[in-house]
Amino acid sequence: MSLQLLINNLALVFDTNSPVSSVAMIMVGCVLNVVVLEMILNIDSKLGPLITLIQFIFIALESIRHNIDWETKSLKKRAIPLWFYCILVFLFFFQSVVNNLVFSYHISIVLHTIFRSSSLLMNLAIGILMFGKTHSKEKIYSVVLITVGIFLAVVASNKSESTVFGQEINGSEWFVGLMLLTASQFMTGLLGNLQSYAYQKYGTNDENENIFYSHVLSIPCFIFFAPSLIENYYSMQQHPILYWYMFLSVLTQIVCIKGVYKLTAQTNSLATTLTITVRKFVSLLFSIFYFGNTFTLLHTFSTFLVFYGTHLFVQKPKNVITASDSAPPTPTTELPSSTKSEKPKEVHTN
Repeated sequence: MSLQLLINNLALVFDTNSPVSSVAMIMVGCVLNVVVLEMILNIDSKLGPLITLIQFIFIALESIRHNIDWETKSLKKRAIPLWFYCILVFLFFFQSVVNNLVFSYHISIVLHTIFRSSSLLMNLAIGILMFGKTHSKEKIYSVVLITVGIFLAVVASNKSESTVFGQEINGSEWFVGLMLLTASQFMTGLLGNLQSYAYQKYGTNDENENIFYSHVLSIPCFIFFAPSLIENYYSMQQHPILYWYMFLSVLTQIVCIKGVYKLTAQTNSLATTLTITVRKFVSLLFSIFYFGNTFTLLHTFSTFLVFYGTHLFVQKPKNVITASDSAPPTPTTELPSSTKSEKPKEVHTN
């Protein structure tokens, strides 16, 4: 019986239409991507813009084959309008660039990983306040725990970290990095809700279309980072091993991003956010034990709150909070009626 169960679970992992397969892609691709990222940052913590640009170019090139009609030799007709993609691209580009840019402001991988777990908070709050979604009180309580955990992680990092990536921390720059990280989390929460809304409104679950247009339309925006990109290029010339690390970064990022988009199309934004949060915990363990990053007792307690809150988040709901219970009496974004009362789908892993 156990052997048959194992075989069935493995079959789900390799079934490209199964959410379990998408979860596996996230857990493998995203975790390894963070490991490679820390290797790069230990050489030069200011390589964020170049890392992001290279990843965007290769992901766009890899995904274009799924968006070409080979009979007409032209791009397939989009399910989601171009104007809507422009909104998604703005949010996607901002949060992608900023997430890598903050490392040059002395934000450590440990703080970065714990802080970004607040995406559950942003996702839930934006879903209620702007999209009229409903969530249980238990989910609200779990997000409060996560929020407290994030706050304690910030306090712990501020008190215990004196150097990050071999450089002495500058307090004012560190604060700027923290504010940028907060803005990025807001954009991430809004992006997740808008992506789910797009899939529901336009009746598509093709993650390849979303991946392609989100990345290819973002590439021209890097012109604003031209000086940083030139500086990054010269840094690559001085450290040839970075070429190998960049290749691994691109490869793992492709697996990671395809897993995230597939899971978003197969489930809902909260299930996707939960999976990404668990992935961050695994990445955190790598950062602590493999790279030897600072991890105090307060870090331990904050991590416990974050991931215990995540555990509570997936428990069976009892009492439901609606937008009218928690939001001020102002208009919310209009959604199709079918999404107003839709029950969230679950990711089954066994």
